[in-house]
Amino acid sequence: QTEPFTAKAVVKAHNYAFKYFGGRPQILMYDQDRTMVVSENLGDVLFVKEFEEYVKEIGYSIYLCHGYDPNTKGRVEKTVDFVKHLFLDGRIYYGVDRLNADFLAWLDKEGNGIINDTTKQTPREMFMKEATMLQKVYEKKNEDVVVVTPHHDAVLYKNNYYKVPPKLVKETDRIRIEKYDDDLIMYLAATNDLVCKHKLVGGV
Repeated sequence: QTEPFTAKAVVKAHNYAFKYFGGRPQILMYDQDRTMVVSENLGDVLFVKEFEEYVKEIGYSIYLCHGYDPNTKGRVEKTVDFVKHLFLDGRIYYGVDRLNADFLAWLDKEGNGIINDTTKQTPREMFMKEATMLQKVYEKKNEDVVVVTPHHDAVLYKNNYYKVPPKLVKETDRIRIEKYDDDLIMYLAATNDLVCKHKLVGGV
């Protein structure tokens, strides 16, 4: 984009990426970018509020690169370097819309079709094997879909607690609650496994 990136723009970019891939992984690795991370001290991470709310809503986990650590930061930076030099170098700029369209065409033909020196496979071949493990992304459009964390053996939805089976749900899990008429259907956000169903208290 032509404007500076903000947390809002990063969230929008995530939605584009998940749509492109057809889902999301359970864990995403990030460099410590200011659009997402306010500060990090010995593992205690403070995220930008808008980005943190988005991660909780979608339901995935974060692996944050350590500062000045080439074993983690290098994995992120290498991808950026790959795009800069193989796609952008020497390209004439005709506008951001043309650039994005050209990039998608390049990604489909070349970026995902180049054999990797380490794996001896193309990204396209590797993705076909891994795509089945991606989780469906539910974009929150209204209050009928929420993602919450259980407390003991219950979850809170609109000021009422609903029991969840302790054998299926841990307190560290994220639970996606979908409302259909007077029914609440609960899933594990990470796997989409059905947890339980409840009648909505009060029918509202």
